[in-house]
Amino acid sequence: MGAYITYSDLFDRKPSWEEIIASIQTLPMLTSAVTLMRMNMVLRFALQEHNRPNFGRLQQVMFKDFTDDNTFRRIQERFATVLTERRPLFVPLTVLNVLRLVLAYSRESEPLSTQDVPALRYSLGTACLMMNNLLVSAEEERQIKEGDKDTRRLALLVQSLAPFELALPPVDSHLLFRDGVIFRMLLGNPAVQLRIARECRGFDFKVEFERLIGISLERWLYVVFTMYSYYLQGGNVFDPHLEFSFLDPTVFAGQTHITAAELNTVLSTMSGSMTELRREITRDMATDPRFDFVQFRTNPLVPISTNRLACIDLSFVLEKLHTGVHWAIHDAYGNRDAKRDDLFKAWGILFEEYVHWLLSGMETKLPIKYFRPQWRGGDESFDGMLLHGDVLLPLEYKGGFLARKARYSGNDYEFTKDTDKKFGAGCHQLATKLNALFAQDEAQRKQISDSPPLAHIRAVVPVLVLQDNILRAPFLNWYLNRQFQRELACFSLRPDIIIRPLNVVNVFELETMVNSSEASEFDFIYGLHHRAVRDQEMLSDLQEFLMQFPTYGRQQSARWMRVYEELQRSLFGYLFHEN
Repeated sequence: MGAYITYSDLFDRKPSWEEIIASIQTLPMLTSAVTLMRMNMVLRFALQEHNRPNFGRLQQVMFKDFTDDNTFRRIQERFATVLTERRPLFVPLTVLNVLRLVLAYSRESEPLSTQDVPALRYSLGTACLMMNNLLVSAEEERQIKEGDKDTRRLALLVQSLAPFELALPPVDSHLLFRDGVIFRMLLGNPAVQLRIARECRGFDFKVEFERLIGISLERWLYVVFTMYSYYLQGGNVFDPHLEFSFLDPTVFAGQTHITAAELNTVLSTMSGSMTELRREITRDMATDPRFDFVQFRTNPLVPISTNRLACIDLSFVLEKLHTGVHWAIHDAYGNRDAKRDDLFKAWGILFEEYVHWLLSGMETKLPIKYFRPQWRGGDESFDGMLLHGDVLLPLEYKGGFLARKARYSGNDYEFTKDTDKKFGAGCHQLATKLNALFAQDEAQRKQISDSPPLAHIRAVVPVLVLQDNILRAPFLNWYLNRQFQRELACFSLRPDIIIRPLNVVNVFELETMVNSSEASEFDFIYGLHHRAVRDQEMLSDLQEFLMQFPTYGRQQSARWMRVYEELQRSLFGYLFHEN
């Protein structure tokens, strides 16, 4: 997907905020909002399809439906040879922004209308064109064009965070796998339960969730997944099933054994009134409203009439299946409740245990060894280590989230302050522990207990594994590698050891690497090492770099499928009380 088609691309001038707001003020709020939610649903469906085979076709349909004759003619004249999937007009970021303006400024007196009004469609299409121009301000353009290269890269990183978070949402197959391991296997493991309780003042995820939310965690997840699957069926514009565009709580359960009480409890964590939504989007949160959609993420379902719930964004429903568990507990605590600290720490431990599970249980024929090292004396060394021949991968795991202001303010200072505190700490830990292991002065070295021999190691490829999906943005690896290099420069290490640049790996890429290693013997250690050698500044996108390998991301492993099949059995059994 390339740059979006903008209003100025077609009409040779940039619109203003006053102009787009004026164009929206005359529109009926509810009908316009429902139309935009429907637009976003079909976009999300096309974007979640493997390899996105229909995204370009969908753009063509939407060009025809949402642009008037003059605009459509200009698109044909100016973009005749351009593939629509490469230069789209309609994307979720744009549609959500127009939805925000409709909720804030359009007239609300008219009831919902099902009558097709071409003028309304064309007005919304024009608003999307205008919004594509307004997603980058003149000051933001200046920031990425002026100054030294590092200043421009940081500006581009900060500006890219929220757009990339929306463009690269969690993948449903990955989230289901992750949830099956984390919430069923690991939270059912007595050793993991004991560790969390010991380190987090007795915290228990399942107990706290049911106490605060009023339904067991497992049942809540099943109902949320059922809702996601329901709406997903209504998203394919080329095989339309409009009956799934809205959810009616009175008939949703159908033949399943979801009770009315369970459904109402889940809906209380997923939906809010239209009035409440309009109030929330106009609040000043000290963030950039073009990119801060927390109000939509918190309640992605909204009632549009009696017993009819529309979906604002399918990916926001999907997020509930994983991070939604954390935020449901978090929001149920009061702002001053000390248990929030226990929750954050427990969430980090759970992520750490998940990465341990992924790597320690690899079913691969490759000669890769994984272990959880400790210094002699009992203190923890690295969070994990991978050994492959004479290449060592020390790993640190960080399961935390960027703060809201750091994510969505567009402010370099807010981003660097929070990133350095939460994830720069991982760079510091890697550097100091590498010094302890490979210090030039032998007297300063520490020994790892029960470790395979390390005297033969010649190359070290440090890895920082992150969980927050927004941290897949471009230049994030470049930024954290700079932090790591500054930390490493404080030490003198053995001259026969080569320390490669830092690889920052999101949990999505880690899952794909491990899955590919099991399914088709993809050597991800070679892939990460090769990237660190070829790209000293770590400017490349990890996912794109690994896609050059023919065995990466092509097949599902037996372990992956076992987790899937067990999830399917338990979900079917829950819904229909069958084995």
